[in-house]
Amino acid sequence: MVGRLENFQKLISYGSYMMQKRMIQGRLLMLQSQNLSLRRRRGNRIKNQRVKHKLKYEKSTLQIERVKTNTQRILQLIIMWVREQLNLVLSKVQDCSDQF
Repeated sequence: MVGRLENFQKLISYGSYMMQKRMIQGRLLMLQSQNLSLRRRRGNRIKNQRVKHKLKYEKSTLQIERVKTNTQRILQLIIMWVREQLNLVLSKVQDCSDQF
């Protein structure tokens, strides 16, 4: 009887040991998964910063290209206006020279 009681106590202590072991393993798994998610979040944050930086760079280059095209258009309009004015002046000069 005493032997059975000792065996039963050993089984109980072994069972509680296994439960504690499972709980510890569960906690470790939970901590590892949290750590991985933190790493993942940190990695995503870094990746997001890189993407944001890349987008800012692309946006600024697009803005520079737009400014270039706008200035080119403005310069072309100015050149056309100056040509028209020169043509008007030349035509007036020719008219004046024809009168003399």
